[in-house]
This record gives sequence, C-alpha cells and structure tokens, in this order.
Amino acid sequence: MAEEALKQSEEKYRSLVENLNDVIFTLNAEGCITYISPAVELRAR
Repeated sequence: MAEEALKQSEEKYRSLVENLNDVIFTLNAEGCITYISPAVELRAR
C-alpha cells in the first residue's frame, strides 16, 4: 500500500511541475542541474 501511495504522490508532483509556467530545477551536491522543467523550453522561444 505504501508503494502505491508513493507512486501516486510522485505522479501528482511530476504532473504539477511539468504543467507550471514557472521554471523549476533541481541541483545535485556539485551544483549541476539534474532536472529543469519544460517551461524553460517555452521561455526560450
């Protein structure tokens, strides 16, 4: 049950982030970007 709840939570978060107009990114410990939201592509046009 916990795995299913985690999966649903991750799907909800991913959907939310990918549909925002804001730029969202994550960095690793070295300061390298590990994720950047699709909104960056929209702003570059």
